[in-house]
Amino acid sequence: MVNDIMKVLSNTSWGADKVLSVRIYRYLVRSKLDYGAPVYGSAAKSTLKILVSVHHQGLRIATGAFRTTPIHSLHVISGEPSLELGRHRLSLSTFYKIKSNEFHPQHYKVINPIFGSLFSVRLSFTQTSGFRIGEILRYFEIGDFSIISNVEGLPPWQETPLDFSHDILHFVKLNTSDVVFQQHFYDHRQRYSDYVPTHTDGSKYGSHVNSAVVLPDFTISETLHPFCSVYTFELYAIYLRLLKISTLNFKKKAIIYTDSRSGINTLRSTKHNNHPLVMKCFDLHHTLKNTKIRYCCIPGHAGIPGNENADKAEKTSNATLETFVRLIDALQTVKFSQHRIWQRIWDRQTNNKLYNIQPSIKVQFDLPVTNSEWVKFNVNQTGYYLVNYESHDWKLLTELLLTNHEALTPSDRSNLLFDSFMLAQAGHIGLDVFLSMSVYLKRESDLTPWQTASTCFGSMAELLKNTEADLLLKSYVSGLADDIYKTLGWNSSEGHTENLLRTTVMSLACSAGHQDCLTQASERFNNWTTGNETSLPLKNIVFKYGISSTSVEENWNYMWNRYLTEQSPGQKKAYLTNLGNVKIPHLITRYLDFAMDETKIRSQDFFTVLNSEMENPVGRPIVWNFIREKWPELVERFTLNSRYLGNFVNRICSTFTTERELQEMQEFFAKYPDAGAGRRGRLQALETVQYNIHWIKTQASEVRDWLLTEIPSPWRYHRLPTYVIPEHYDLALYPMLDKDIFNGTVTITVTLKKSSDCFLVHSVKLNISQTRVISEEDAKVVELEDVFEYKENGFLVLKVKRKLPVGKYKLYFEFQGPFVLSLEGLYKSSYVDPDTGERR
Repeated sequence: MVNDIMKVLSNTSWGADKVLSVRIYRYLVRSKLDYGAPVYGSAAKSTLKILVSVHHQGLRIATGAFRTTPIHSLHVISGEPSLELGRHRLSLSTFYKIKSNEFHPQHYKVINPIFGSLFSVRLSFTQTSGFRIGEILRYFEIGDFSIISNVEGLPPWQETPLDFSHDILHFVKLNTSDVVFQQHFYDHRQRYSDYVPTHTDGSKYGSHVNSAVVLPDFTISETLHPFCSVYTFELYAIYLRLLKISTLNFKKKAIIYTDSRSGINTLRSTKHNNHPLVMKCFDLHHTLKNTKIRYCCIPGHAGIPGNENADKAEKTSNATLETFVRLIDALQTVKFSQHRIWQRIWDRQTNNKLYNIQPSIKVQFDLPVTNSEWVKFNVNQTGYYLVNYESHDWKLLTELLLTNHEALTPSDRSNLLFDSFMLAQAGHIGLDVFLSMSVYLKRESDLTPWQTASTCFGSMAELLKNTEADLLLKSYVSGLADDIYKTLGWNSSEGHTENLLRTTVMSLACSAGHQDCLTQASERFNNWTTGNETSLPLKNIVFKYGISSTSVEENWNYMWNRYLTEQSPGQKKAYLTNLGNVKIPHLITRYLDFAMDETKIRSQDFFTVLNSEMENPVGRPIVWNFIREKWPELVERFTLNSRYLGNFVNRICSTFTTERELQEMQEFFAKYPDAGAGRRGRLQALETVQYNIHWIKTQASEVRDWLLTEIPSPWRYHRLPTYVIPEHYDLALYPMLDKDIFNGTVTITVTLKKSSDCFLVHSVKLNISQTRVISEEDAKVVELEDVFEYKENGFLVLKVKRKLPVGKYKLYFEFQGPFVLSLEGLYKSSYVDPDTGERR
């Protein structure tokens, strides 16, 4: 009955999609299956199996999966774990809720189960929940720990008002330098010099959760249970300080400094918070009502000595206290443990798609901003996640980069490039978002954004290498890097960061075909082959692009001989890696033959040679043919258990982008089905190539169109720029048959979609006698700077003196041309009249 309802609700005819259908399933079906799970989890396996079939059938209906879709894949596609994992999680959640409340009727029975000896003898007996929980805890790999019980809050008439200092709170750390914080903190301390300062801090890294309190005379630091949240250990540091005041019979005034805004906000609004530590803090305040205590929130890592000391103290904590694990932290631990076990089950499957299961965590909140204000999340790329924005917000951030990119930190600029590119690759947004943002790079001078841009453009270039957008992308990237390339130059500096930036920019410029970069690399390489050493930071760039541009075999031989005589392992590896960048086919083949000869190249360096040639566009097909022809020999030499051999097949195949290459892969895998250690790599490669082909079909044209619109020199390409749209042709032709020529005029009405300083039209074998450009808006003639032919692409270029704004224009031409003998263009033709025999 329920699944019949699901079939109707999941029908796409009324607009349902997979996300909505799974949500309906979750509320309509899964909620019923999970109801009472901690109790019916003790039922017989045959009974539970009935529920499992209902679960799977509902998921297939909701996701539209085939009957042959594996069960584990079905769980991942829908984001719904198996019923067994769900029961385990619900059982543990119930267990911790009972454990946290000592007055719960089942508290003692669950914590101290009885009849253990009976269940060990009578295996057919159904175990009580206490024993079943023990097995689930072991399965989830969660050790025993105590849950802090709820603490009864003070009655309102006993609550002690707290004092807060807001001297520094209004400063935003992102926009305020450490010096400003330090100065204001010094002024603040002058004002409260009669208060004894205390700095509290906490941290969580790996499985270590620590809290610390730094007083003028001593330091307290304790380690909490690793399941405690950040919120808990920050509150515990404040609680520690209050506890110390109460035990020392403190008579002075005290001020507690913390970098926890959440802790301060919690203490301010106690009516909306029942955290046990908050209740304990207020209980201590009531005890210390005669002691003047003030709180102040200050930023962490701003060079304030007390905060720095607290930070060091909590990281070196030795004392351990594990009693402050609250219920919400325990439930979150159960959730992530379920996810970890689910991931492990998935990883053991042989037919999975090799991606991680993402935990379903959603956070929703409102920000008071207007439509004209930009908002940047994941400040300084602190978190490891992607952020997608609405299209309006992407545009605001793009405009910010183009007009005032220094309003964002280098890490944030890099983060925007990375997020927009990765989201576009996944199909969530268009690549035009990333490309539009990248325009600002002409003014970028920091290392981090350029490193990110280099990686992103490298990935795009790899996919576009066999398309008409390849040269367009290289020209665009070359233009972006041109200014900073000229600024940095080839001479190394003393600054490490600047040298890294120089290496990144030079490598990107050369890979994009920047003419001066390639010329400089070639000249330095040629000088090196005559005995002049090149500077170390740019040596690999000189080697790579110098040898790739050489047409002289002696240059390759020189580097090979240097490899044979070199004693330094690092330098030897540099020669070995760059020898494969040569573009001369017979040298590529010779290098592969050398790699097969262990007297020339060591066996452990064999795949270094193959990897270097694989990254060479000329060498890649040669290496692919080599692998297919020599496969039996390679297997005999390295065995199928070699992960290096399996990984290399994955690497080279993952670069393929055409149906023909995919077919060659499949034929190779069918011919040699036993992959050994490379089995998973083959599956990954097939999936990657299918993605590459799909990407080119769906996104390559979008990239090409954007580049054709933005490229600064459109006459470099055979196609006319797409930002000039022809609307109407008014053509008149006047043939002069006796002279084998024709005269003509044409007025072309065009729409200019972006500002430009030239118009391009195709013109072949025409003598243009008169040219005019007229603005349709005011009917004025536009002043031309020059009119010339670009014969390489058959263009007539109309160069105007000033950039023209977007709008409509009329292009007027008077021309003369010859009648051609071939059947192209305007040509003369004749026929013989069958009645008279005359040629007409």
